[in-house]
Amino acid sequence: MATPNTKRSTHMRSSTPRMILIAAAAFALLAALAAPARAGHSGDSGIGNPDSKTHCLEYDALTSDGYNASQHGRGQLQRSVMTTSMSCDSLDVRVHDGYYGTSGDWNGLAGMADCLAYQWWSNVCEVYRVRYNLTYAAGYSDATWDSLGCHELGHTAGLGHRTASNDTDNNSCMRSSVSSSRPRFDTHDVNAIDALW
Repeated sequence: MATPNTKRSTHMRSSTPRMILIAAAAFALLAALAAPARAGHSGDSGIGNPDSKTHCLEYDALTSDGYNASQHGRGQLQRSVMTTSMSCDSLDVRVHDGYYGTSGDWNGLAGMADCLAYQWWSNVCEVYRVRYNLTYAAGYSDATWDSLGCHELGHTAGLGHRTASNDTDNNSCMRSSVSSSRPRFDTHDVNAIDALW
C-alpha cells in the first residue's frame, strides 16, 4: 500500500500583527462602550454606575445620625428617576458607620463610597458600600449629616464631585467637602442622574 506523500511543516507564521490588531479592536470597543462622563461632575463617580434605577439599601446597625443621614440621602435619590427600598431581592447598597480613624484612606474623610462588585466591562457596580466615619462625623450637626448622606449616596447613583467652577451657586451636596449649607442635590445633580436612564 502506498503511503500518501504528505509534507508537514513546523514553520509558524508570526501572530504578532494579528494580536496587535485584536488588542487595538478590543481597546476601541471598550472605549466606545465606556459610560460618558457627567458634564460638570468631574467625570463619573469612579466606582461605577448603578445597575438599575432601583436601589435596595441595607443598614448595618447604624447610629441614629447615620440612619437619618441615609434616609435623607434616599429622599434625595428619589428626587431623580431612581427609587429606593429597604426590602428587595437584590441588594444594591450596604451602609455602615464606625470609627475608622484619621490615617491612611480615612485621612480627612467623613465618608466613603466604594464598589464591592464592579463589572469593569460595563462600568456598572452591582453592590456599593457606603461608610460614615464617626471619628469626624460624630460631632456633626443634623444638616451636615444630611449633606454627608446625600453626598455618599450620590456616588452610588454615579455622581462624581462638583467644584466651585461647576457649582457656582455653591448648593450641591456633591462638592468634595460636606457642609450644612449644602444638604441636597441641586437640579444639575438630579439631571445628571436622570441622564443615565
